[in-house]
Amino acid sequence: MCIRDSFRTFDLASPDSSSSGRFETTVPQQALFMVNSPFVQDLARNLERTIGVRNLKDPEEEIIALFQQVLQRHPSREELRFAREFLASQSGDEQSVNQGSDWQYGYGRVDSKIGRTTAFTPFDLFTKRSWRGGETLPDAILDWAHLTQNGGHPGTGKSLSVIRRWTAPYASEFNIEGKLKHSSDSGDGIRAFVVSSRDGVIDSWDLLDGAFDVNASGIELEAGDTLDFVVNARENVSHDSFDWRVKIRTPQSPLLSDRRYWDSREDFEGPQDPIPVLSPVARLSQVLLMSNELVFVD
Repeated sequence: MCIRDSFRTFDLASPDSSSSGRFETTVPQQALFMVNSPFVQDLARNLERTIGVRNLKDPEEEIIALFQQVLQRHPSREELRFAREFLASQSGDEQSVNQGSDWQYGYGRVDSKIGRTTAFTPFDLFTKRSWRGGETLPDAILDWAHLTQNGGHPGTGKSLSVIRRWTAPYASEFNIEGKLKHSSDSGDGIRAFVVSSRDGVIDSWDLLDGAFDVNASGIELEAGDTLDFVVNARENVSHDSFDWRVKIRTPQSPLLSDRRYWDSREDFEGPQDPIPVLSPVARLSQVLLMSNELVFVD
């Protein structure tokens, strides 16, 4: 976020016209910025380091030092009690967690008897802009199985079907649209499925040297349910490269800030860097940085 965008979040008056004062607002963007901004999180870490070099003896001394550093005063008795309870409720030193994604890339199979995806296994290697099982293709174990931004290629046998898995972030109805394409008249083509973890196989198609639209609407999912976009080879694995761009939309979401549109091509990515999680003292520092006493000085 550029500095101008930061000012706009806090309703900076337009520099192109005169303004007699700052008007009051209650929009959530300001609190969200203070919670999620890397700038604010870095400030919290710096505060923790600043008081850390003092070798303070107990949490109460740390709390008092933070209040003095941020708010330039001692905490009240009630603030001190709340702060001690807050630190006691937190756990662990600063750590890292993997950045979440709504998409996963792997392999497995669809059991036609029960209409479900079975034994989904994520690919563990991302190289040359594709998820796969080994540095070279074909891989000794996973054969030609791999997924790219635009499509991919299944491995030999139904157990090496390639699967692009999407996980619903919240409960809603979702609509699918996209185009599946197979561009070779050699071999015997591919078979594709859309599989819901809640309702099983939504639809399936056989395709040889052609293309068709893949559309489905009104798919009801709860948070954590998945949609699998599965492609497997038929009897012959040769010439089974395919393109399949998937778009997922929902007409409604619990919050206006929730994401409502996903695109398998635009969202395609490799492994993400871990996101650092603040330590308890740094979290308390961030709480003080978010306080109205500091943020809104009138």
